[in-house]
Amino acid sequence: MQMNRRNLIAGGLALTLSLAAAVPAFASGSVTSTVYGPQAEKTYNDIKANTPIAQAVGLVTEAGLITGEPNGEFAPNVAASTGVFAQAIVKYLGLGSSGETASQYVSQAKTLGLVPSGTSTTGTMSRLQVALAFAKALKLTPVTGTLPWKDASSIPSADQGLLLALYQKGYFKGFSNGDFGGSSTLTREQIAFVFARLLGL
Repeated sequence: MQMNRRNLIAGGLALTLSLAAAVPAFASGSVTSTVYGPQAEKTYNDIKANTPIAQAVGLVTEAGLITGEPNGEFAPNVAASTGVFAQAIVKYLGLGSSGETASQYVSQAKTLGLVPSGTSTTGTMSRLQVALAFAKALKLTPVTGTLPWKDASSIPSADQGLLLALYQKGYFKGFSNGDFGGSSTLTREQIAFVFARLLGL
């Protein structure tokens, strides 16, 4: 058991170092400088232990990116608000500070060009908007190629290069039906999985 955990941590460290090297614009306090184990102590009433979602939620909770609700639930199937995403991405970049409100995180994310200017804190962003925000935050370079999703033609050509780069990194995936679903929203669970992948899950 100890050896398995050591291997997991080593694997996470390798990915963390690789990611940090690829994103020199991250602040020195970025959570990419820390290795998080796949099992965090924090648990929620609506998250079953020893499941992939439990590992993902454990990672983002341990990293302080996304927190649960006052009633002890994580609410995995609830649409992730812009405030939730902004807090997570700003903290991930090491730019947030304790005590900030959701609206302050959204304001910072807008300044960074990661959240559309007209988006409200309690509103939601589309999957395409969130994916592009991740790609920009990671300083990815657009690549040439064909997107793997059936609905790729509905994605603006100007965004396809960044989206493909994000997909090739393994950070963002489509639906089981083969679509990307760019106009739909992401749940708190789906957002947690993306950040967990960035943290080495």
